Amino acid sequence: MLIAGNHGDEYEGKLALINLARTLQRADVFGRVIIVPSFDFPAFKAGRRLSPLDDRNLNRVFPENALGSPTEMIARYVSDVLLPVADVVIDLHFGGFSLDYVQCALIRSGRNEEETSELLELAEVFGAPVILITRGSAGGGAITLNAVGREL
Repeated sequence: MLIAGNHGDEYEGKLALINLARTLQRADVFGRVIIVPSFDFPAFKAGRRLSPLDDRNLNRVFPENALGSPTEMIARYVSDVLLPVADVVIDLHFGGFSLDYVQCALIRSGRNEEETSELLELAEVFGAPVILITRGSAGGGAITLNAVGREL
């Protein structure tokens, strides 16, 4: 699953995924590809980082309440319907109007060493100059690597 637009003012990922969807050929696909170019469409439409419907940050409400605010409902749908059918999720983020980030690939460590190695290989293919492997907690990464896999 390829997603972008978690924040409404992040346009680069949306454009990349729309271009991919237009050019992707059936012969190049083995399995299922789910492309969601604008996760938070109300925020995108308003050109805002947060949803104009409830002033919530979709990236911070997972998995939340299926009967809650509009942003919470989107998060719950993603958690309950989309994520369970995906083997790999690539979530594209950018700085939007207000932020300037270092280009990087952020991955969670896998369930075992082999899975982590496969995820690292995928991140290297992405081509970002910095790769951060996290344990999935909010505190930051375990190992920071450059694109060729040498520890920084």
